[in-house]
This record gives sequence, structure tokens and C-alpha cells, in this order.
Amino acid sequence: MKRGVFFCGVFLLASVLTFAGEKKESVEELYLQGDDFYYAGFKEKAKENFRKVLASNPEHIGALKRLAEILNVEGNYQEAAQYITKVVTLRPDFPGALDLAGVIYKNLGNLDKANEYFKKACDMGVKASCTDLNSQKAPPKGKTGMKNPYKEGTADYYYQQGKIYQAQGKYEDALISFEQAISLDPKHIKALEEAGYEWSMKGDYEKAIEYYKKAIEISKKNGNLWDKLGLAYNSLGNAEEARKAFEQACKLGIQASCNDAQAMGSSVTLGGKGGVPDISEILKLISDGELNKADEQLRELINNNPNHYLTYYAFAEYFYKMKDYEFAMMHLKKSMDIFPTYYQSWALMSQIYTDMKKPKEAKDALNKACKLGYKSAECPK
Repeated sequence: MKRGVFFCGVFLLASVLTFAGEKKESVEELYLQGDDFYYAGFKEKAKENFRKVLASNPEHIGALKRLAEILNVEGNYQEAAQYITKVVTLRPDFPGALDLAGVIYKNLGNLDKANEYFKKACDMGVKASCTDLNSQKAPPKGKTGMKNPYKEGTADYYYQQGKIYQAQGKYEDALISFEQAISLDPKHIKALEEAGYEWSMKGDYEKAIEYYKKAIEISKKNGNLWDKLGLAYNSLGNAEEARKAFEQACKLGIQASCNDAQAMGSSVTLGGKGGVPDISEILKLISDGELNKADEQLRELINNNPNHYLTYYAFAEYFYKMKDYEFAMMHLKKSMDIFPTYYQSWALMSQIYTDMKKPKEAKDALNKACKLGYKSAECPK
């Protein structure tokens, strides 16, 4: 069975729009939607979107890198290497891509090539690459190189072992490990969620629903759990329960669930889960070059606050740090569409234009930031 999630509601909505004569999604819309799927954990759906992007634009840096990331986690290192090599060929000044190239070639056992990329990324300020440089051994053949840091026999150990098995494509072993974790800790919410997912992928949606419901009892405000519950009900053919679950997920900030619920006749609108997010720690990690740690927190941020202007701003800072000005500007403009008077956005735009050697645009953006309250010695007197 192909591993992936069948978004019945989304497909239905897409069909309606197509018959209504609407334009097809643009390449960037497909990419951003793929990014949403990626951060929500729906990797198969994300890959589908990214491949569509590359069909239209074979040199789309973001889609190439995301596919490399997913394939690396899945253990498909050869294909991952093909994508990431294309990225660093097109953008040799992209530190995040150079670091990923190092990781992938390390997993392939090619330490010379890995260290070559780690050194380049390290020289550009990626601390993780500096740590990896010359310090990693090639993982045994057929392994992912992932280690289980938890004490053997604990619930966390079995949960982590399940995640490792997933990365290796050993889904039956993963399910066994998740259920072992649950037997030791019936309230291990991550194990409950992953067990539900694995049962769903096996086609046993009733079993999946059982696990998702147990997880929701522990975390009623987890929009992703409600969304997965809705998907399981939808696959089971229970449209009424699916709609109710999608509505709950939508109210908790999951945009894809809003689309599904609305396609089923609901009038629910995005509720937004997290209020005003605190992005200070993420920005510090980005500033310090701790991009891997920042990436983890960005995943949580987009899950909790998918349409907040600060979410887009944080992603803009992230891409700016990686010198990916195109995507930094794309996310920055989305942030400004929501909150056009946030002076930090204009200040960042000025920095981006400066790096892009567009002095007039940089000056205009800085002037706008200063008028909105930005304090800088560069502001006009």
C-alpha cells in the first residue's frame, strides 16, 4: 500500500474549483502548500507537491532541498544526493544546503565529500557543520545513522526506536515499537499519534481512530490530532464525524482542515490556535547560526500559528540567514500582507535589498521602517 494520506475533502474542493474554471495553483502556491504538509508531518503529500513544482520549474531551489531532506530521512540517500547536489550547484552560497549535502554524503559513507560540504557550510557560519566536520564516522551499511538516546526499556526509548524504524522504512517494526511505548506509558501522546498513523497507513482506520481519540483525550487543543482523526473518519466513509473533527482542527488553526470541512459543507473559518507567538528564541537560534534547532521550533510554530504574520516573519529571517533571498522576500511579503505596519519587516526588507545590491529599494524600505518606529542610527534625521 502506498504510504500517504488521501485528502478526500481537499481533492473534492480542487475538483469543484477546476470545474468552476478557476486558475490552477501557481508554482509558489504549490511550494508553500507543500511546505505546510512538510511541517505538519504529511511527507508523502509534501513530496507530491514538490515534484509538481519541479515539473514546472526543475531548478526550484526550495522544492529540490525539501525533497532531499525528506528522502534523506527516509534513507533514500542516493536520490537525496541527486537533489541536494543540484541545489549546491545552482546555489553554492547556500549554507543550509551545504550542511544538508554533508549530512547526506555522510550517510552514504562518503566522508571526504561530506567533510568538503561541512567545511564550506562551517566557513559560512553553520555551527552544526563545524561540529560535524571530521568528527563523524560513516554509519553501517543499511542504517540511517540515527541513534536512540533514551534508556532501553523505557517508553521514550521504544517511541524513538519507532521513529528510527520509520526512517528506515520498517513500518511494521515501527508500529510494534510505538505500541510497546504505549504499554509502558498509556499517556505517551507522541506514541499514540504515531501508532494511529501507522494503523491508518495499514488501512485499519477504526484502530487508527481509537489511538487518535486517546491522544486527543490528553491534548484536546492539538489541531493536528483532530485533523488526523478527521482523515481517518473520512477514509472510513464517516463523513459526519470527519466534518466534526475537521471543524475542531480548523478552529485550532489547521488551514488544510478548514478546506476539508468547507468542502463538506461547513462554514467554519480558521480560528488560530496560538494567539501571538513568541518568536524571540527562534530568532536568537537563527542569529547564532543554530539552524537545525531553529528548524525544529519553526515546525512547531507553523503548526500552532500557521497564518500569523510573525510566523511568516520568522521564516523570512530563517531564509535570510541562509542567504536565500527569494524565499526570504516571499515570506516577508506574506507577513506584510497581514500586518503591513510591522516595522521589523521593513527593516529586514532593507537588509535583504542591501545584500541583493539594490540600494534604492533598501533605502526606501529603511525609510518606511523608521517612519513606523524603527530605531537605528541609519534612520534619516
